[in-house]
Amino acid sequence: MNIYDEIISSISPLEIAQKYLDLKKSGRNYQAICPFHADTKPSLSFDPERGLFYCFGCGKSGNLIHLISEIEGISKYEALKSLASEAGIKLKEEKREGDDLAKLFEVNEFAMMEYERILFDSRGEKARNYLMERGFKLNTIRRFRLGYAPGDGDFLLKRAREKGINPSLLLEAGLLSGMSGTVRDFFRDRIIFPIFSSSGKCIAFGGRAFEGEPKYLNSPDTKIFKKSKNLFGLNIAKTRARTEGNLILVEGYTDVMKMVENGFENTVAPLGTAFSIDQALIMKRFADIIIILFDGDDAGKRGMKRALPFLLKTNLKVKVAFLPENEDPESFLRRNEKDKMEKILKDSKNFLDALLPEKIPDDPYAQGVLLNELINFISNIPSELDRELFIKRLSERFILSPEYIRVRIKPLPDKKTYAHETLSPEFAIFGTIAAFNHFTKEDFEERGIDERVFRSELLKNITKKVLDGESFEDVLIELDDDNRKKIMEAIFKAKEKFGDISANNENESPHYFAFKKLETKMKRILRKEKIIKEWNEIKNETGSIPE
Repeated sequence: MNIYDEIISSISPLEIAQKYLDLKKSGRNYQAICPFHADTKPSLSFDPERGLFYCFGCGKSGNLIHLISEIEGISKYEALKSLASEAGIKLKEEKREGDDLAKLFEVNEFAMMEYERILFDSRGEKARNYLMERGFKLNTIRRFRLGYAPGDGDFLLKRAREKGINPSLLLEAGLLSGMSGTVRDFFRDRIIFPIFSSSGKCIAFGGRAFEGEPKYLNSPDTKIFKKSKNLFGLNIAKTRARTEGNLILVEGYTDVMKMVENGFENTVAPLGTAFSIDQALIMKRFADIIIILFDGDDAGKRGMKRALPFLLKTNLKVKVAFLPENEDPESFLRRNEKDKMEKILKDSKNFLDALLPEKIPDDPYAQGVLLNELINFISNIPSELDRELFIKRLSERFILSPEYIRVRIKPLPDKKTYAHETLSPEFAIFGTIAAFNHFTKEDFEERGIDERVFRSELLKNITKKVLDGESFEDVLIELDDDNRKKIMEAIFKAKEKFGDISANNENESPHYFAFKKLETKMKRILRKEKIIKEWNEIKNETGSIPE
């Protein structure tokens, strides 16, 4: 039994998957809204026995290892270790593909501890005073693992050498800079904000300067960190978000810290870059409702309008909360009690009512500009019902017919749906056998079938590996994303086609007939090889082939 099979036999794949997906029973399988694309109806199918999943909307697929790896933003080996821990199984320590990524996590952990140590010794006094003046409690500073990078320029580099850490690792993690021709620390004389993955691993850093520009500096993108695919504070926010069903989106790191300090733990922020569709999809994994709480100035309103289309496209329900002018969440909570913030959040409005002024402008030109802007926002909503309700609301405020607005709503772009693609006959046969758990060495050897029955090099390679003793699940883990998608598509289309079929005996099951087709093809291959062999023997004996 391979390690994945051993884990699956020791846990409930369904219970693990339900930590990440809102699964509903559908025949033998379960369905869920896909967390990997802007899904509006359950497109993801999950096999509760084997822990396999496939999305008919975007093609994402794999087993529990791939699911956890994608959602948590960790390597496949880290995901395997997490599953093994759930099952109470100790993995053998061996060199794996994830080891290189693990080293980056380790070097970030080292840097975080060094920055944190400096914050609390004499060199960090200036940074500590700044944080205390902003009203942050020691517990909050500790909880977010804040630190300070001295202005030396080579502090971290020296410490790494003292600890026997290869500087190339620091360079790969974005902790060193060599652009000026001299290798030096990337962060210098800055308060350090560690950035964590949703699973709580340190993946990068943000640094705030006391003076000069840029005010905030983030780690560059690395193998374990992409600015557009992470959110500050998500490691803390995800638990509360799942229980309350909403996330609060603010602009800055200190905004998140002050919100969490006051009990609003379901708060996250983008990473100093423009908000992205990937960040909206991440938020959708944990909540259905997003409350935008940006700064109460013109820049904050512009930021809110930039984020809005991405949130709407992912079918999130978006509300907007308004802060007083020239206030941000951090400054507001520093001057006010938390009950005033609670009221601001409670008074949040749906995005349309938030953008509509109390009085529609009298000037027709100004009306046109406002109406076009709001129509463009509504055009991003994938839910037909929500679209209609917002169209009705907009038509009432502008005293226009709903039809006038409806015809001006931009149609959503066509979505690629893999379910509409036709499988080749051999992939359909393969999918049927694998869907019924019979793609095994024993099944193939019993029937005298080998990889030659397939034309596809992908299917040939999989069959050969299984015949060489590898389990189908192990082979699946080794595949790249494109090839795994093809395999999972074939399996889940077979599951969808045959549904709850349960044959009274083996000879009536779908996989039996699929094997029969392969047996017939194998016989033809063997017969052809036999004929070729006989002709070659005759040719060798006579020196020529008889007419």
